[in-house]
Amino acid sequence: MRMFEYELTVTRKSIDENQHANNVRFVQWMQDAAVAHSNALGWTLSEYEKINAAWIVRRHEIDYFNPAFLGDIVIVRTWVKNFRRIRCARCYEIVEKREEKCLAQASTVWVFWDTAANRPKVIPEAMKLGFKPDSDL
Repeated sequence: MRMFEYELTVTRKSIDENQHANNVRFVQWMQDAAVAHSNALGWTLSEYEKINAAWIVRRHEIDYFNPAFLGDIVIVRTWVKNFRRIRCARCYEIVEKREEKCLAQASTVWVFWDTAANRPKVIPEAMKLGFKPDSDL
């Protein structure tokens, strides 16, 4: 498994009327971490464009345990759990850095999409190898 860590600081725009980070921000942080992980492995937007491909979300599951507050440093740990023919499961652990307190655990099912044909596309073997998933079921 190749785990990736994405670090951020909770800003004012993340704070809702309850004075903590809004749950929608957690989803944005997951998206940002997934994109940063892909970029770090060489799968940038331009690489996806070359093969007429993109990832689209099929499903998110999130369990929230603790709130994040203004100024908190948050680490989003993410890794690909497995690849199927046209989809993958990605896991996330979102923690507050100073106390290493778990804020949330989540997963996303992503579908590999052919942007030219507007339908699912088989995931390239080179991509599967690069992400080193937990299992390749």
